[in-house]
Amino acid sequence: MPEWSVPPPRPNPDDDGWDLTKQRFPAGALVEGLVVGVQPFGAFLDLGDGALGLMEMPAFPQSFQRPGSREIDYPELGTPLAGRVVDHHDSNRQIRVVAENPIRDIRTGTRTSDQ
Repeated sequence: MPEWSVPPPRPNPDDDGWDLTKQRFPAGALVEGLVVGVQPFGAFLDLGDGALGLMEMPAFPQSFQRPGSREIDYPELGTPLAGRVVDHHDSNRQIRVVAENPIRDIRTGTRTSDQ
C-alpha cells in the first residue's frame, strides 16, 4: 500500500487568479506536471504557476495497472505525468486531468510503451 501524501499549500483561493489559470489550462489542453501528492482517489499534479491538477485513480494510464489485476500502482512523488484537461473544480481550484495513454515521460519525451 502506498504512503498517502497531500500537496503543498496553494495561494489563497480568494485571489482573482483562478480565472487566469482556467484560461491558461482550458479544457482539452495537453498539460504536464509532477506528482506532489497522492491519495486513495488520485494524484495531485503541480502544473506550474501555482496551478494544481488532479488525476483521479480511474484516469491513471494503463501502465500503472498491475498485469492481470485491477490493482493500481500509484505514482510516486516527483513522477512526471501528462494528460488532458477535462474540467475545472471551482470550489477547490483544481484542474481535473485524464492521462494520455500511453503516457509520455516529460523528462525524456518517451512514452511508457517505448521503454
